[in-house]
Amino acid sequence: MNFSNFKKCSVTPNVKGNSLYVRLCKSQHTITLSPALVGAANFNKGDRVDLYRHSGTFAIKKDKVGCLTMAAPTAKSRSLHIRSASAYLEVAPFTNGKTILDAWIDDGIIFFTANDKSLEEWHE
Repeated sequence: MNFSNFKKCSVTPNVKGNSLYVRLCKSQHTITLSPALVGAANFNKGDRVDLYRHSGTFAIKKDKVGCLTMAAPTAKSRSLHIRSASAYLEVAPFTNGKTILDAWIDDGIIFFTANDKSLEEWHE
């Protein structure tokens, strides 16, 4: 086979390390918080949370009687997720097809968006 006609695909590496991000998984209807985001926000397995939306920006806030529960995908996992078809469907239509969303923390609340604005603009 002649390999010279092949062109290299533009593929981005997996997001890892100390990145603050939220990942959406359509097949499992989950919203996953990166390990760095979990640590910085001081979220723990079993925490009750609520999901909020303003335009294309979302927030996850702890609440004693929150309607969603943070869970760990595996016993050794440092990331946490929300497994809820309803929560996933609240977020997915506003992400423009993105599955990795920029996230930040302000006053113990996790914010995330698929918008292309810089994070500094969202903090204003």
